[in-house]
Amino acid sequence: MLKKKILIGTGNEGKFKEFKFYIEYFKIFKHFKILDLSSQDIRGEPNENGDTFESNASSKSSFYFKKTKIPTLSDDSGFIIKNSIDFPGVKTARFTIEQGGIKKAVNHIYKKYGLECNAIPATFFCSLNYLDKDNEISANGMVEGKIIKNKRGHNGFGFDPFFVPKGHKKTFAEMEKIEKLILSHRYFAFLDFKKKISQILLDNLL
Repeated sequence: MLKKKILIGTGNEGKFKEFKFYIEYFKIFKHFKILDLSSQDIRGEPNENGDTFESNASSKSSFYFKKTKIPTLSDDSGFIIKNSIDFPGVKTARFTIEQGGIKKAVNHIYKKYGLECNAIPATFFCSLNYLDKDNEISANGMVEGKIIKNKRGHNGFGFDPFFVPKGHKKTFAEMEKIEKLILSHRYFAFLDFKKKISQILLDNLL
């Protein structure tokens, strides 16, 4: 019997591993074969010019589903500095590339918002989008915390070494893997996603 398939719409290896963890943790798509983008012959890139994390996540799923006809789960994530106007927000990845990397992006943030601070309040957001031929589900998660000036820890990826979640002293990169995974914005997005799956999807997909 052929397994059903689900495509994870990210080229980020660290994010792909987290998706697989959450799919198992929340017991969703239990009998599916999980595919990464390298398993498919996909040309081009999705349009990520939306004004919200939700719209960008939807664009990614739509792009990959149209290319492959395989049910697709994608996300868009980033952070917003408190008291800014959605900065860097949906442009987090683009901003980081333009600055020349994560450390330079953090330095820029401190020059702009935190010249006299040791930590800058920020909120990380994640929007998930699932798309197949009959259904589209969006889900969201967030975690408050602070961006610190100097890198701490060697685990995780992205801004993990610079982000300390509210109520904790360690950065995500200093935490044990499981500790970080159940505190992150992506965890809360998957929690929301689990809640939003309709009975039809539970009957037919899980």
